[in-house]
Amino acid sequence: MAIEVRSELVVFAVASDCPTAACVRCGTDSSRTHGGYQRTLADAPSAGRRVRLEVAIRRFRCVDPDCPAVTFAQQIPGLTTPYARRTAVLTSALTAIALSLAGRAGSRLAAALGMRVGRDLLLALIRAQPDPQIPELSELGIDDFAMRELTATQADDLYELVTERAALGGSMILTSNRAPVKAHMFGRTCARCCRNEAGSAWRGGYPMLIAKVEVLPSFAVRVTGPNVMIAKAAPDGPR
Repeated sequence: MAIEVRSELVVFAVASDCPTAACVRCGTDSSRTHGGYQRTLADAPSAGRRVRLEVAIRRFRCVDPDCPAVTFAQQIPGLTTPYARRTAVLTSALTAIALSLAGRAGSRLAAALGMRVGRDLLLALIRAQPDPQIPELSELGIDDFAMRELTATQADDLYELVTERAALGGSMILTSNRAPVKAHMFGRTCARCCRNEAGSAWRGGYPMLIAKVEVLPSFAVRVTGPNVMIAKAAPDGPR
């Protein structure tokens, strides 16, 4: 291993001494080398300096005759992944910054921490994240609002009361039969619904919506006040 220190950059030249590598397609270990090349990776900064890794990578021949990969590049666990130009540590740090500050603000903070990155890359890291798993909602808030002024077109905004996360993608058009809310509440085993600043729509529409047998056939509904109703699973079926 060789280390080169510059004014704002530290370069590590490293190589793996492992004589074998596992094929990325079939997982078969191989010791038949085919060649090699140098791979450059950006790593998390150290002592205010950017870190660059120059890794000597070997290519191996796959010994499995049924494997579609004739040759494959050596991967170092915890350091390299196929086609990546950054280490996993740096990618995790940039992803955390992107999720907190998004593009421009995130790139400024990353630069102050010694990580040069553009806003487009931070936004790409956000888009690459998998969609979060939405748990079963135990407490559901319902707000209705007008889509446009002086019109009767309204929408419902459903959100989880505890974490205030949007449910089912956020706002939904409110039809005359409250179909979006029906679709969300149908089949729930337990839910608590709260509507802020209860008005005529809540007092007249929503209690009837949830109390109807055809809307929630497996629920027994108890209205506890003008703003809150509790729906629990009925022990003996609909009523």
